[in-house]
Amino acid sequence: MESGQELRKQRSFKNIVINPKLQWGMLGYFAFVALQTIGYLFYAAIEKNKGLQNIVGSLGIESPELTAMLQRQEFLMSVEFAGIAVMYFLFFAGGLYLSHKIAGPIYKLQKHLRESREQGKLDHVSFRPGDFFSELSDEYNAFVDFIKSREQK
Repeated sequence: MESGQELRKQRSFKNIVINPKLQWGMLGYFAFVALQTIGYLFYAAIEKNKGLQNIVGSLGIESPELTAMLQRQEFLMSVEFAGIAVMYFLFFAGGLYLSHKIAGPIYKLQKHLRESREQGKLDHVSFRPGDFFSELSDEYNAFVDFIKSREQK
């Protein structure tokens, strides 16, 4: 028998993607935009470094200071790449969090409507604090109250 904590872990991992079509679509868009931006920035940094190397090479300057500067530039490009990788991960995690705030209420309302239809009764629905579309649950609950008041007459 599994403990409550193990069940919570399984449930939370299982629910990372609530509405695959919506969430993977959003994440795919975020990933595409992020990769385009990151690719451009990295390409620009590489081209800038190559340009500096070409200028130094064409002038025929042999300077330890310039060599050290070019080496620092290459090191900074590695640091930039690591920073960009971290930013990409954070961007993806933020996209997943945002898509959850959108897909969660839609999933909850869809599930609630299905259960209401199967059980033959109308009840109020509530979303998690911080979820988007809270006005949707408010409007649905007002509709339920309206229907119940008409049934009592």
